[in-house]
Amino acid sequence: MKGQYPYKLLPRYPHMKPADVAIWERFIKKFPDEYNSVDYDVAVGTGRRHEGAADVAIVDGFEHLTRKKIDVVGYKEKSTHIIEVKPNAGASALGQAKSYELLYKRDIDQATPTLTRLITDTAGLDMPHLSSWMEVEVIEV
Repeated sequence: MKGQYPYKLLPRYPHMKPADVAIWERFIKKFPDEYNSVDYDVAVGTGRRHEGAADVAIVDGFEHLTRKKIDVVGYKEKSTHIIEVKPNAGASALGQAKSYELLYKRDIDQATPTLTRLITDTAGLDMPHLSSWMEVEVIEV
């Protein structure tokens, strides 16, 4: 699978907050050949329907806005990486990342092997034990 964006430093990353951008750019600099391509802000999960709206485009737009968004999906030769970028990551970030992996498999691609990553500047003290148990790779940059 090929992502919409090249895996390199860009002038902007869709819907990524400044603190997340700083972490993501450190990751790219540290691992410049990690991915072939990427997608940003990938919608998964079930969004809410705004049934009160008269315009179908508004109903569909609201549904898209209320879906969960994966920060980055990275594509390698034979695998897909679900990536959550989070400053000062704790246990809740692990749950968020793992949830996104499950929704990605349900909604987008059940066949390709996936790896879930949490990229952070600081991981909580219990993260090695929890991340191993949850099968989420935590990378501090």
